[in-house]
Amino acid sequence: CDATAPADLWTHQVQVVTESAAAWPAGRLLCDEVGMGKTVEAIMILRRLVAGRGVRRVLLVVPAGLRTQWQEELREKGGLIVPQLLVPQTLLWPDGSTEAVESIAVALEQPLLLVSRELVRLEQNAAILMQATRWDLVLLDEAHAARRAQQVEGEFNSATLLLDLLRRLQLEGRTRGILF
Repeated sequence: CDATAPADLWTHQVQVVTESAAAWPAGRLLCDEVGMGKTVEAIMILRRLVAGRGVRRVLLVVPAGLRTQWQEELREKGGLIVPQLLVPQTLLWPDGSTEAVESIAVALEQPLLLVSRELVRLEQNAAILMQATRWDLVLLDEAHAARRAQQVEGEFNSATLLLDLLRRLQLEGRTRGILF
């Protein structure tokens, strides 16, 4: 899988990718320093899981401003063609073509899909996401956005809408694994 990838890995990335892919469906937190290649690591982990670990459905949740960058990197560094959900009724493909869909629910049937965290964390959209076919993997970029709602010492269970959604996906068996 790595030998046919459009990108080469650095030594530290090989170890991270190997260990993370082997551990799936156990979740992982990629927490290298800025510029050390977390996005490439995530893409290469995804390649391995899709190629040989039975992963068929992946939801990539990223900040709205990074959807296009993620889409380009998935294609350029991973050879993966992944549409992004722009608005509730439009899929944007890497070649620039668009596809109208009836609803978010229909868009969520894509086997690989890029969505903004701003879209999925909304209560009405989160409810639709919870009804979608189970995901094999949910990948969350900029994972620090999923945190306690109250940044108060000793407060551990309050959650932002995003963290609440991830908890529900996991606790209700709507995903097999999460990569942060």
